[in-house]
Amino acid sequence: MRQTVTMADIATIFDWLAFLATGLMAITIPTYAISVSFLGRETKRSLVELENRNEDLKKKTAELTNQVGTESGLVALKAEIASYEKDISRIKGRLRSLSVWGAFVYPFFSFGVALVCAGYGFAIYTNTLTAFYPALTVVYWGALSIAFSSIGIVFLGNTLFHVNQAALSPESLSTFRLSFDNGSTVKKFPVTVQNPQQPPLPTLVRLVIHNYGKELAENVMVMIFFPSDFTIQPGGSPVLVGVQPDYPSADYPGSQSVTALLQSMHEDTFSSIDVILTMPSQIGSKKVPVHIWEKRLGKNKYELTFEVA
Repeated sequence: MRQTVTMADIATIFDWLAFLATGLMAITIPTYAISVSFLGRETKRSLVELENRNEDLKKKTAELTNQVGTESGLVALKAEIASYEKDISRIKGRLRSLSVWGAFVYPFFSFGVALVCAGYGFAIYTNTLTAFYPALTVVYWGALSIAFSSIGIVFLGNTLFHVNQAALSPESLSTFRLSFDNGSTVKKFPVTVQNPQQPPLPTLVRLVIHNYGKELAENVMVMIFFPSDFTIQPGGSPVLVGVQPDYPSADYPGSQSVTALLQSMHEDTFSSIDVILTMPSQIGSKKVPVHIWEKRLGKNKYELTFEVA
């Protein structure tokens, strides 16, 4: 038995579309009120991050232009630049979503247009009004109402997502940059030549930690995880040397760990960690993960590349 869509059914659909648009318009107002409470702090944080990322991007681009090195080193450098570009895009998107335009004007306007389209389509269907362009059918106005409601929902969803991120983000403007003493996360080191008559010569590796945020960092702990083909020699900075237990719950089971504790780091200050290492006896690119903890910031992950050649 065939079912037909009656005039009442179509009128009900337009009612639902109008109610949906009206309800979403009402939601937009308290959502913006919530976003305003985070806007000041997040704007300051985002502008600081944006300034730092732009500065880093300029340095890395200049480094890429001047560097003529190994292919893997250039690949790692290009990956850093791509990461900075992605961060810049993300920060700009966060600012847009929390601003008055992203949090209120765009979604409210979209829902308002959806409401007008639903009302106009209903009026045409019930012959209350005459269509100004007969080729635009009732279905067109219904689809247009759904489209603008969807656009508004995207804007509203972005704002709610970034409000949630802002609410969960730590109350700290500290930000860390980790590199070798050459300013890059990639550096070339000599391979260890196996010679029974002469012990391998150790290499001093200096790592630089920069707090380029706009706030004092407290209780900073740096933990470096070296693969088993590195050998940590005595000396260097005051650090704690250990081996990660061979447990599945460990970050890097079996790797050698070097831990340094820094009581505090003021805004825009540097600290260095010296580690004396015997490099691997095989040529290759070695990835060394590093974790940095801060009292309010929590844990952040970094990675250094040792070009052993």
